[in-house]
Amino acid sequence: MKKYIFALLLLVSFGVFAQSTTQSVLQKYMKSYQPLKISDKGGIITLTMKSNQVTTDIYHSVVKNAICGPLWLDDKNTSYLKEIKEVRVLNKHSYIGFAFENPRSSCEELGKAMDDMVGIVIASHTHIFTSHMNR
Repeated sequence: MKKYIFALLLLVSFGVFAQSTTQSVLQKYMKSYQPLKISDKGGIITLTMKSNQVTTDIYHSVVKNAICGPLWLDDKNTSYLKEIKEVRVLNKHSYIGFAFENPRSSCEELGKAMDDMVGIVIASHTHIFTSHMNR
């Protein structure tokens, strides 16, 4: 019986670690943006910013520097964004903002884009998010 309990605890601890890898990386790279909250629910990361409005400039900066940056700068971290379907960058009320779709592959495409195409690549992998859409 003790073996089963130990095995169960070991599996749970690995599950918690695997789930928190992306969150811990984002917490490090989001530090300068001072988000109110970073949460992960079912493969959707939500970055709640401290402003009333998330402008396209803020969103593009977060995508390039905090979401995609770790993929470009740390090639050892192979699990980062692996199971993530989208990253939402929302206002302080978690009501409205942008959602970056399929962030891992989108970041890879963004990394290959020419400077004048960066905004277009980001826009092609983005949709507007409002919380009433999920009710």
